[in-house]
Amino acid sequence: MTVTLVQTSDAIFYYPMLVETARTVRAFCARNGFAYEQYVGIKRGHMPWQATYNRVYILKEMLDRGMQGWVLYLDADAFIQDLDFDLGRYLAERSKVGAIFAGYSTCDTAYDINAGGFAINLSHPVGKSIILDWYRSVADVPSEIFEGAVHWEHDLANDQHLLWQILKRYVEELDLSGDIIFERANRSYVNNGPFIVQLLRSFYDSYAERLVALKKRVNEVLAKEEGLAEEEGAGIYMSTQHPKLVTASGRKTLQGIVSNAQHGGLMFGPYIHVPAGRYKARIFGEVRMAEGQTQLTVLSDVATDRGFKVPVSRYLVFDGPRRGIVSELRFELPEDVHDLEVRLTVGPEADVVLHAIQILPLLGDEALDPAPEPALGEVSPA
Repeated sequence: MTVTLVQTSDAIFYYPMLVETARTVRAFCARNGFAYEQYVGIKRGHMPWQATYNRVYILKEMLDRGMQGWVLYLDADAFIQDLDFDLGRYLAERSKVGAIFAGYSTCDTAYDINAGGFAINLSHPVGKSIILDWYRSVADVPSEIFEGAVHWEHDLANDQHLLWQILKRYVEELDLSGDIIFERANRSYVNNGPFIVQLLRSFYDSYAERLVALKKRVNEVLAKEEGLAEEEGAGIYMSTQHPKLVTASGRKTLQGIVSNAQHGGLMFGPYIHVPAGRYKARIFGEVRMAEGQTQLTVLSDVATDRGFKVPVSRYLVFDGPRRGIVSELRFELPEDVHDLEVRLTVGPEADVVLHAIQILPLLGDEALDPAPEPALGEVSPA
């Protein structure tokens, strides 16, 4: 099961906020190997405020594409404040429900929700049904009314209110409350709460003041974050969800490749063509430490020629937990290769989650790692 985070905005007014909040969401996705999708513009209509309906069309399009798993939607003014939150586990533990909302917003009614952040399970019939009913409630509005609208909430029904009506029917008429989680407002993990913050209009006197506050909060969240060096380009970036990245000693989950208390190759692959040149190979993930554990050693290497040639290999020693880039190896390929693989070998004591790999050309002044000793070249994770 996959996890996808989604944001959207119009291209003028809320876009500056989206640029800022997306920094936290993208960093969080890179840490965890989650997918991220963003749409800027107006899918239907002409007024900037009609971008609020984008989320309805985006969710319907995801269903049409046959997507599965969880989607966490966040408004453009919502950001992630706790980059360490284990969203994968949180959603996995709730895989038997169709959706999660922050309810009880203005009263003691569960379905009185704030739609600025919510999670929908595309693998659950109730999750799919919510999306389809919400889409129909918007799509059925005649074009002349939708296209001619000028004033928000006056000329068109607010899409949050439309969703509120759908959820009311699900709870009161269809008796589906057991398939939907309604968390308490301001204590939610899909909206305002320990994990997510949304800076609402009502909190500030002006848009400018709100944007300044948002930038400040985002910078505080990202102050110590280590992630993708965007100026270097993507190179070859591959999530561990990709079938070309496999495991012998671990298991594939919606969180990535997870160690399984066994010795051996936690990850190897993707067996791809790479031209001759100088490169660095990164592994993104998380190294955890058990209570009382003070050190963990793993073997990271790059191999070609069916694993018999190892241009670079290193034992990595961790003295504490680590998230983000857990391995970076710099190496040279004297000739084109057709089966390059990035590997990580662990022992049974390891508690490691791997989210992605990245292969980038080395910049001119970046030094190579020392060549491996012959004994290391014989290590095979398979």
